[in-house]
Amino acid sequence: MVKSNNNVEQHNNVEQGNNVEQGNNVEQDNNVEQDAHLVDIIMGQTEYTRQEAIEGLERLKGDYMAVIREYLGTSKKESKPKSLNQQIYSEIRNHLY
Repeated sequence: MVKSNNNVEQHNNVEQGNNVEQGNNVEQDNNVEQDAHLVDIIMGQTEYTRQEAIEGLERLKGDYMAVIREYLGTSKKESKPKSLNQQIYSEIRNHLY
C-alpha cells in the first residue's frame, strides 16, 4: 500500500510539472500574439518592414508608440510650467465642472 501511494504522489508531481510548463507555453503564446499585433500596428503607421518593426520594438523595450514617434521624428510633449495665474484658473475650472 505504501508503494502505491508513492507512485501516486510521483505521478501527481509529474502532472503538476507538466501543467506549469503548459502554463508557461500559454504565456509565451500570448506574448508572441501581442508582439505580432504591435508589429502590425507599427507597419500600418509607418513604412517599416516587419524586421525593422521588430528591431524597433526590441530596441525601445516594446514601446510601439516610441517606435512610431521615432519614425515620425517627433518627441514626447514636454509640458511647460504653468504660471500661478494659470494654475488658479485651472483649479477654478476643474472645481466648477
